[in-house]
Amino acid sequence: MNIRPVSFPNWKDVLAQTALSPQVKLAYTREILTFLKHCKTSRAPATTELAKQYLGWREKQSAGPAREALRWFYKEGYQRAKSVQASGVRHVARSAARAEPPGLAGSAPRQAGLRPMQPPPAADDLGTTPWEQPLTQTAG
Repeated sequence: MNIRPVSFPNWKDVLAQTALSPQVKLAYTREILTFLKHCKTSRAPATTELAKQYLGWREKQSAGPAREALRWFYKEGYQRAKSVQASGVRHVARSAARAEPPGLAGSAPRQAGLRPMQPPPAADDLGTTPWEQPLTQTAG
């Protein structure tokens, strides 16, 4: 059982470069988009297991080229992933690659660039910089 998902964000560009006829490209695009929509609504990654389940349903609905389109999608997607790994390209997490935005220096550390689940209560926000503090003082 292959549960490794395929990640192929530029599949449309790659499909456009193939020697397939325009009609086949259009049919493949339609079938791949339908499958990716299924993945999204199922909140599941594009694994071969999910594709097999999807094809069982899809082929009952339509006689289109769903199987050939997904075969192309997975084959090309896995080949491109292997070539990226073989070339030694490493992806850097966004949070590690970017600097802290201005105005957040001295604030509580954030984990992997994620926002806290709840904003701080407004009454506790007395300003973090000297120019903000007079704005938060109540008139009295």
